[in-house]
Amino acid sequence: MYHVKFTTAYKKSYKLMKKSGHNISLLDNVVDLPRQGRLLDDKYRDHS
Repeated sequence: MYHVKFTTAYKKSYKLMKKSGHNISLLDNVVDLPRQGRLLDDKYRDHS
């Protein structure tokens, strides 16, 4: 299990995405996976 710490930059980006009409529930689901102790899907992992 991980503890997710929301930084000021994340909060600002989140607010901007919400204001511009993006689907926030998708982001919430991805951020919530590590908090539940589950691994991220391959499509959400680092691309480098």
